[in-house]
Amino acid sequence: MKHNQENDCWLIIHSRVYNVTDFLNEHPGGKQRIIPNCGEDATTLFETRPSGSGTPHSTDARMILEAYYLGDLSA
Repeated sequence: MKHNQENDCWLIIHSRVYNVTDFLNEHPGGKQRIIPNCGEDATTLFETRPSGSGTPHSTDARMILEAYYLGDLSA
């Protein structure tokens, strides 16, 4: 598996790939909420925040995420 470490962290959210490596230290909930999901499909995590409020991320969070967009996951 690739892109699954703190120094190389990519996430899949809604079949879109994001390199969030540079965002880890900026995440309001702490990087420890993201790191276990590096290299994985994090759609459910992003939409439910199970260890937080249980609600989807905000519009602002979605706008921030777009800065890290790499491309669509190919089938």
